[in-house]
Amino acid sequence: MLERYRFELTGIPANPFKYEWAVRIHGFLNHQISMDDAARFHAFGDSRPYSLYLSHQRDGKTYLILNILNDRALCLRDVLLNSRSIQINGLEKPVGILSMEQEEKRTMEELTANEVKNQFDLHFLSPATYRKDNRFSNWFDLSRLLGNPLAKIKAFEGITIPKDCFYQIDNNIEIHRYNLKSYNYHVTKEGINSFYGGISVRLHDCPELLLAQLNLVLRYAEFTGVGAKTTMGMGGFRIMEADDDG
Repeated sequence: MLERYRFELTGIPANPFKYEWAVRIHGFLNHQISMDDAARFHAFGDSRPYSLYLSHQRDGKTYLILNILNDRALCLRDVLLNSRSIQINGLEKPVGILSMEQEEKRTMEELTANEVKNQFDLHFLSPATYRKDNRFSNWFDLSRLLGNPLAKIKAFEGITIPKDCFYQIDNNIEIHRYNLKSYNYHVTKEGINSFYGGISVRLHDCPELLLAQLNLVLRYAEFTGVGAKTTMGMGGFRIMEADDDG
C-alpha cells in the first residue's frame, strides 16, 4: 500500500524558504524511532521505503509531505502523529505540527490499471538531482531521474524493469515547455546542484511496452520521489496529464 501524508507546520522560516530544513526534520524522525527501526532503515541503504520533502505554498503555509511505500515506514508517520512539535537544530523555537491529512492511498493494482498516456506535466516540487560522471547534476534527464523509483519498485514490489531500457526514452521525448530553476541544496559545504519547477513532455514513437512501463514508474515515483536524496527532502515529484495544446 502506497500512502501520502501532509503535515501542516508552523515555525519554518519563510523568507527565504529553504527546502533544506527537511534534512533536520529527517534527523529528528530518525532519533525518535526505535533502534530496531533505525537499523532496518540503515540496512536498506539508498532504497528506504519512504520519501519526504517540504512544500511552501503561496498562502504562506508550509507542509511536510511524507510518502510511505510499505508498513515498515509507518513508524515515521506515528512519530509525527504523536508529536506536537519538532525540535530542529538551528531554530530557536520548535516547529509546530498543526494538522495531518492523508492525501492519497493507492495499491499497485490501481497504479497498473490506469490508462497509458504519452503526454505529461512533470512537477518537481522540491529540488531534484542525480549523479552523472560522479557529480550531481541540475538539469532534466528523465532516464537518470527515474533510477530511484526503478530501484525501489524492484526492491519493494518485485517488478524488474532494466534501467537501460529507459535510456531509449531520451530519443522519444519532445519537450513542450518548461519552467525550471537551479538550486544549490546545502547538505554539504559545497552544496548539491539541483533544480525544481515544471516541464511538459510528450513521447513519440515509443514502443508500447516501454510506454506502459514508463507510466507505471512515473506514478510510482510520486511516492518514491525522483533522483537522489529523496529521504532528505529532495526529489519531491507529482505528475499530471498534460493539456494537448498542439
